[in-house]
Amino acid sequence: MNTSICPCGAKILWAVTVNGKAQPLDAETSEKGNIGIDESQNPPVARVIPKAQLEDLRLEFGENLRLYVAHHATCPKAAEFRKTPQGRAGGSTTDAGVFGDVPR
Repeated sequence: MNTSICPCGAKILWAVTVNGKAQPLDAETSEKGNIGIDESQNPPVARVIPKAQLEDLRLEFGENLRLYVAHHATCPKAAEFRKTPQGRAGGSTTDAGVFGDVPR
């Protein structure tokens, strides 16, 4: 799998979502993870596993179950990379910035 170092210093894995978007993941598997990776695909495909299925998978695969956490959930610099309606960080995320002057 393709790996890199995030500007926060953490090692990350790269996969794509089922919709084809790049998905950075913490490089180490985690008991808190909810993302499985299909490594038979090139590039690997990341799939979020619904909570209802996680317990069954943990019982079936035990310690062999490899789950990952999306890096944006743990990255201390995530806000710097988050896209906003205005582009990258620094754009407005208020109702006015997202929806314009929508009467409420």
